[in-house]
Amino acid sequence: MSNTESAKKSVFSSALWFIIIVGGTIGLGFLSGMFSGSSAGYGGYTRPTFTPPDTTFAVVWPVLYFLTGLSFYLSLNSPANEKTKAVKTAALILWGVQLALNLAWPFVFFTLDLKTVAFIISTVLTVCVLAVIVLNFFFCKTAAWLNVPYFVWLAFATYLGMFIALYN
Repeated sequence: MSNTESAKKSVFSSALWFIIIVGGTIGLGFLSGMFSGSSAGYGGYTRPTFTPPDTTFAVVWPVLYFLTGLSFYLSLNSPANEKTKAVKTAALILWGVQLALNLAWPFVFFTLDLKTVAFIISTVLTVCVLAVIVLNFFFCKTAAWLNVPYFVWLAFATYLGMFIALYN
């Protein structure tokens, strides 16, 4: 196999993994929202006055899933030396934990109607994303920065969740 053929296969493989990881992250987020009943929104709940309209969530979440999926892809493909290998592994594991928490949250909040538990999950999720950001700075700064909007949104969403848990 020539170097050109090998390079083409590498590019194809990389593009395929990009589609699987980023598309999979977005797809899982979509399915989680769809099957949990989150499309019904927050109607009927007492919410803070500055809660964005329900349609905002439908726009923001796909963008955030894209960014966090891209950050995972970049993290996975970032080189690690002996010094950063354990940090990279921890970041990748925590990314998986935060995704699982993120996918579980709508079921706990909307389907099971466990507002306090959902608030706790949201808090742990936000802390996990902060840890992913910090760890990513050691080996892939771009991946770290891609998660900052996600962290900011989660911090805001956690506040909303706290308010809803307290007043409903």
